[in-house]
Amino acid sequence: MTIPIKKKTPEEDWFIQDYFYKSSIIVKKVAGEVGMSIYNYLKFKKNFDGDKYYSLPKEQFDLKWGISRQRKAEAIDKLEKEGLIATVRKKGCSTKVRLILK
Repeated sequence: MTIPIKKKTPEEDWFIQDYFYKSSIIVKKVAGEVGMSIYNYLKFKKNFDGDKYYSLPKEQFDLKWGISRQRKAEAIDKLEKEGLIATVRKKGCSTKVRLILK
């Protein structure tokens, strides 16, 4: 008896469980498309790894999606000001971000 090897699901077929569209609309109004990217990334991480602080990796945002660190920092500031995310900032380290919004 042979056991079939399950192939990895292509990234374009991934989905985010428990995705709240109203929350994503709020985020987009506050911080635009970059805010949506941050929300989607944090929601994905939160569902798989739990509710904790995450850094926003350069490989994902800059190299894959073309979002510069300046735009990312501006969106983080806007989302934090509105109380949608919480941050931990240390000098010389990446900002850690936690999603407060559902």
